[in-house]
Amino acid sequence: MARNTNIKIRRSATQNALITTGSLDLGELALNTYDGKLYMKTTEGSLDSVIQIGSSTDSYHKIRKSVSQTIIVKVISKTTDHAHHGSGSSSAYLINNIESPHLHLVPGNTYVFSQADSTNSGHPLRFYYEADKTTAYTAGVTTSGTPGNSGAHTTIVATDSTPSTLHYQCSAHGYMGGRADFGTRNFTGFDTADLTEGTNLYYTDARARASISAGGNLSYNNSTGVMSYTTPTMYADADARAAISVTDAGGDGSLAYNNSTGVITYTGPSASEVRAHISAGTGVTVSNGAISIGQAVATTDNVTFNDLQVWIHSNNRFALNKALAAQGFIGNLTGNVTGNADTATALATSRNISGVAFNGTADITLNTSAITENTNLYYTNARADARIAAASIDDLSDVDTTTAAPSSGEILKWDGSNWVPGTDLSGAANQNLFETIAVSGQSNIVADGVSDTLTFAAGTGIQLTTNAGTDTVTITSTATGSVTEAFKTISVSGQSDVVADSATDTLTLVAGNNMTLTTSAGGDTITFASSGGGGGGAAAADIKKTFKYTTTGNTTAFSGSDDNSNTLSYTLGTADVYLNGIKQELGTDYAETSTSVITFVNTVATGNVIEIIAYYRTIGTGNSVVNQYTGDGSTVAFTLTTAPVSENNLLVYIDGVYQQKTDYTTAGVTLTMDTAPGNGAIIETVCSVGAITVQDNLTLTGELDAVTLDISGNGDIDGNLFVGGNIHLDGSNQELRFYEGSNYVGFEAPALSADQIWALPAADGSAGHALKTDGSGSLSWGLAGGNAFETIAISGQSSIVADSISDTLTIAAGAGITLTTVAGTDTLTITNSQLGANAFGNIVVSGQTTVAADSTNDTLTLTAGAGIVLTTNAGSDTVTIAGGSGSVFTTDLFTASGSQNAYTLSVAPASEDSIMAFVEGVYQNKNSYALSGTTLTFDAGIVSGQEVVVHHIGAGVVGTSPNVETFTGNGSTHTYTLSVAPPTENYLQVFWDGVYQNHDQYTVSGTSLVFGSGNIPPNTTAIEVVYPSINGIGTPSDAVVTPAKLSTGAPSWDGNSNFIVGNSYVKSDSTSISSTSATTVASHAVATYRSVKYQVQITQGSAYHSTELNVIHDGTTVYLTEYGTIFTGSSLATFDATITSGNMLLQVTMGSNSSSTIKVISNAISV
Repeated sequence: MARNTNIKIRRSATQNALITTGSLDLGELALNTYDGKLYMKTTEGSLDSVIQIGSSTDSYHKIRKSVSQTIIVKVISKTTDHAHHGSGSSSAYLINNIESPHLHLVPGNTYVFSQADSTNSGHPLRFYYEADKTTAYTAGVTTSGTPGNSGAHTTIVATDSTPSTLHYQCSAHGYMGGRADFGTRNFTGFDTADLTEGTNLYYTDARARASISAGGNLSYNNSTGVMSYTTPTMYADADARAAISVTDAGGDGSLAYNNSTGVITYTGPSASEVRAHISAGTGVTVSNGAISIGQAVATTDNVTFNDLQVWIHSNNRFALNKALAAQGFIGNLTGNVTGNADTATALATSRNISGVAFNGTADITLNTSAITENTNLYYTNARADARIAAASIDDLSDVDTTTAAPSSGEILKWDGSNWVPGTDLSGAANQNLFETIAVSGQSNIVADGVSDTLTFAAGTGIQLTTNAGTDTVTITSTATGSVTEAFKTISVSGQSDVVADSATDTLTLVAGNNMTLTTSAGGDTITFASSGGGGGGAAAADIKKTFKYTTTGNTTAFSGSDDNSNTLSYTLGTADVYLNGIKQELGTDYAETSTSVITFVNTVATGNVIEIIAYYRTIGTGNSVVNQYTGDGSTVAFTLTTAPVSENNLLVYIDGVYQQKTDYTTAGVTLTMDTAPGNGAIIETVCSVGAITVQDNLTLTGELDAVTLDISGNGDIDGNLFVGGNIHLDGSNQELRFYEGSNYVGFEAPALSADQIWALPAADGSAGHALKTDGSGSLSWGLAGGNAFETIAISGQSSIVADSISDTLTIAAGAGITLTTVAGTDTLTITNSQLGANAFGNIVVSGQTTVAADSTNDTLTLTAGAGIVLTTNAGSDTVTIAGGSGSVFTTDLFTASGSQNAYTLSVAPASEDSIMAFVEGVYQNKNSYALSGTTLTFDAGIVSGQEVVVHHIGAGVVGTSPNVETFTGNGSTHTYTLSVAPPTENYLQVFWDGVYQNHDQYTVSGTSLVFGSGNIPPNTTAIEVVYPSINGIGTPSDAVVTPAKLSTGAPSWDGNSNFIVGNSYVKSDSTSISSTSATTVASHAVATYRSVKYQVQITQGSAYHSTELNVIHDGTTVYLTEYGTIFTGSSLATFDATITSGNMLLQVTMGSNSSSTIKVISNAISV
């Protein structure tokens, strides 16, 4: 029997090493032998990912959410592998060709269990909480159709509320299905019987009873859980009374207790005990309880007491119990006194009140007549009249005649706070009138009275017309020319105003130095032009520079380097200062401390932006384009009517606030704000465009960037000039000067009738060259007088250089050369006069040393190599190169010994590119071995017993030899350039780190080899590209190939049309089988062939099975490995190999005796 050999797949022994999608093909596996993890590549649409299949310590599966997946359901006979084997039905569900698997379903996905297969008839699939189908689960479950018919299915939509575990079972039969887990936390359908007891223990009666205890009158039985209570002995009255005692502590009275009755008795103090506590004071005696005060007094006796007071408790007062004579009191009398005072009707002594006698017997009446006048005088009419007569109106608090003394005829008027003197308008007080008439520049006219008259007088050139009916005055100019509008004052900045002295005054403009004035009466224009002259230029400031400072702390003074490392410098009075885009006022907000310092009045806090725009010199006048837009709160892009040369040529304002350059960008005519202006905001842009017309002579230090520069005077620029348009020098004698010190080189346009433009050459010429025109305005460098070669160069010889423009080149005829000149046609004919015919001096063969003719009669000999036949035809001067008897394809096969590095090939290849080496079927890169003649030496020893195969692909190929090109991947590059364009993609063989790449992993266009975006070579990947000759294999001269023309060693066919290439033998077999016994489907002689590769196809009705097998033998035992197996439905057969009667046999055993056809293509390699 054959011994199987393991297939070694892509692998890594590095801990935690992961493989990328670009390094793994679909259907290919990768193994981490250290971690024990197996990986494969999956794809869904354009999404590729690598998933782990399993490991020795953990397991993962790929999760996709919000997708619908269809699961194919069939019914088969239950096997012993079924989770419920021996229970319920003898049938089982086959889920995606797996018998009742344990499913892991993901909440958020929809799972469609298709029961369209006919085997499902009578077996509806449903979901239950339990495997025995006690409770059905229907939430999110729908069914359609009849099982066994097209379209029948059961669908479940998994959600987070789906129970963590359900069971899929047949509703008509028991235990056909398995379990489905959803990974949720819904444990509906579970009880504690399904949970293994952990640290939190289940409740049991025994555990509960064991944890309870009792004491005192309570007793507890922890076996039965019964608790008993024993009633305590009750307490009697006699017991209580006996426990009580009373102690009399002494003093007045007594305390007694009867313990028989429980009564406590208190007896109060006796009379003697009370008397014992009473003692007598001064004047008081006590005897047997009787209290005596002073002496014995009769009711008629006079008795004197010191401060006698008797308290009467009933009415809460002190009282005397006997009426006393007032004169009988000595000292103070306090309290109410009763006696004759209560009924008295007169004072003992009369008194006067304001001179009126009063004794208390009657009421008295008082009036002013009876009251003596004091400092508060009585009112009398005389006194009031005298006071009013002496008073002034100013004495009133809201009257003021002091501030402005009243005049004759005025009245008091209310001015809002006081009554003040004012003119009496005599009935006009309710009319709106102008008291004052003001004329700008003239004295005001003020009405002198309410009836005052304002008179209009007509001046020179003025006519006044009144209309009494409409109350109008019409003022009309009668000046010559009907002048209706004129400027009276002409203001010039920095100069005194010129004011017209009369309506006919004349303003005369005078041309100053270097200024020409030209008037046009017809066009009413005055043209100002520079008339030349030297050096007196304008000194204002239009060329500007912006300095920007962003505060990092509280700052007042700004100077030195700004944010862009520019040092602040400006001319006093010529700088504009902005704080966060808002223009600041000089003197109010800041001061120009010096020409290099700006100082703010108030401190500028951290994080603010200061922008200082300094102007340096006036160049002249230009034109600006102003655009205005209205913001809507969302638009950020606005289209300008003119594109600025740069952002520096554009000023942007929003509601009058200047916007910093950092707040927007420009691209062509598009202005893009960083933030959309608010709704209704007015955006105004000022774009400096067009030509700059210089007012006077131009002297500039620094750089000038303009679109078009028009200089009417002199221009002196000490720096760079950038002009996007044209430079205009108008007038005669206006040259363009280039100074060197005080001297210059000048260029001036001649008198022209039309425009003339010359385009300069793009590069410098050679020494002695001059500028030459082609007649169309294009200038180039060349020798004066016409085109000529200055240098004559001959390969391998010294160059001949013309010494002057009239130098002569003489051509001399060497040996075997005849020179013939024709002056009329300017031709020189060079003829080989010795051979009299054309000849090749060199024969060049790509990749070979060039064959050079040593003499004029040297001979080139062509030699036929292996597999080449040369045929000459002297008559037609032809050499025919055809495929001959040489070996076209040769294969060498070796078995490694473990220590051997060098192997001897049967044929010496032309180069390393002419062979392909494989170890155990794995391609070896060219950099892993070296070739010298027939010796192939690997860089490292090959493991003992491994197969080494070397294919020769160079011999018999006409044209370019095979090419091998190497590249190194970097993880991002997917296009690599080949040195030769292959005719088609099929000409290439591409390897990554020795692993062959399928053709669908790349495309070829010309010399470009392009890998797909999902198959980019990883970093450091060794890429090797092998492609054979560009042309084809040599064929016989009659273009007909027959077995007779092909000898041993060359490609040939035997009598059975089996293909033979060198040591390789390819044949096909077809066998029909209708049994389950082992049947031979291919046979090879053991003595002739060592190894065979089989490709097998099985057809059984509508079922198909394909696989590949590799076998090798040692003379007695066959070793077999099977791979690449694929089938529809289920596997149809198994394979084995054995040796019988000197032949190695491939045998197949079918799973059923249904009629089958087995086709085999075998590729055998000789011993």
